[in-house]
Amino acid sequence: RLRYPAGASPSTVKWEIRGTRQGGQCALIGSKPEASTRVKMGITEKSVSGPYGVHKGSVTQKKFFDRDVKRGDKLRWKYPDNWKEWPGEIEVKGFKDDNKDLNGTYIKRKCSLSVPHSALWTKDPEDGIRRLHIVIKPNVSRVRPDVMAISESPSPFDSTRYRVEMDYHHQPCHSLLEEKQHDVKCLTTTWTESEAFKVVVPENNLKITAPKVPANPAPEKVVSVAKIKGFQTDVLDLLKEHTPPSKLPSLLLNLFDGIDGQKTKRMFSAFVATPFQTFASSKDMKFSLKDTDTKAWLELTAGSGPKFGTDQKILPDRPREAWVCDVERTKHQKTPVYIRRPDADESKIFKEAMAARPHGF
Repeated sequence: RLRYPAGASPSTVKWEIRGTRQGGQCALIGSKPEASTRVKMGITEKSVSGPYGVHKGSVTQKKFFDRDVKRGDKLRWKYPDNWKEWPGEIEVKGFKDDNKDLNGTYIKRKCSLSVPHSALWTKDPEDGIRRLHIVIKPNVSRVRPDVMAISESPSPFDSTRYRVEMDYHHQPCHSLLEEKQHDVKCLTTTWTESEAFKVVVPENNLKITAPKVPANPAPEKVVSVAKIKGFQTDVLDLLKEHTPPSKLPSLLLNLFDGIDGQKTKRMFSAFVATPFQTFASSKDMKFSLKDTDTKAWLELTAGSGPKFGTDQKILPDRPREAWVCDVERTKHQKTPVYIRRPDADESKIFKEAMAARPHGF
């Protein structure tokens, strides 16, 4: 990975290489219990008893259940006993040497559906140490359970920032149990700076200017918004590589014709994008073709209609759902089985409203 601290000069940028993950153990001690995400999402005792009772009425399922219990995977069938509570604070202990900055108290944030399982505990930085987070790393392919992890980023999808991954048997509620439940097996990832890789910033001699824009340009006349000078010969040769020959004295780049045009466009952007954006951010770019002076940015205000995402014509409310006992499956499996069932009348209204939505184009 390439670590580029904000505001740093190119000479301080470092390449880092991920080392082999090392197994170890840490302690997660929870306090200040609060309602778990499962409770907030409406999970009840009846809804969690169904999967656990399946093995009683099916020979095949009982075989899988016995296999999972034997290898310590009973949580695939049953929630922990204290699943209704999650810790408001988690104290992490047991890390040493280069990973001792992982120790400390992590406070739960009030995230709601913005991170997986609405789970995010954060430790504030101190003495120059970067901010750390406890998240639940999702397994998108669903081939194994989600796991708790300590990361340098609040985004669980930034795989290069994970420092520690916990054993998948451990869930947030386990840190609220007795002391023997606090110890967790974990895998620690280390990164080392590499001297074999160097960060090279190529010299860019491009100069961009904004020519004076006429007050009333003629409709048929092409108006120059910016002029770029300083292309080196080897750069021009690369740009001309996929441009058909022309008898004109000036070079017309092929930016739109087929695959060759796409190649030229990407190459042109690689050379021009950075100096062009730097020039535009300096407020020297004329944002209006009608005026010589740069106009201020306009603030967009909300209209008089419904707020975004609340217009019933565009996004109608979904039908309400209720947990209903499946009589036939309950009779066969000899244990209550519940399924979600939407309201029939509201489902019909929702279907008609979705069909009547205006087209996007």
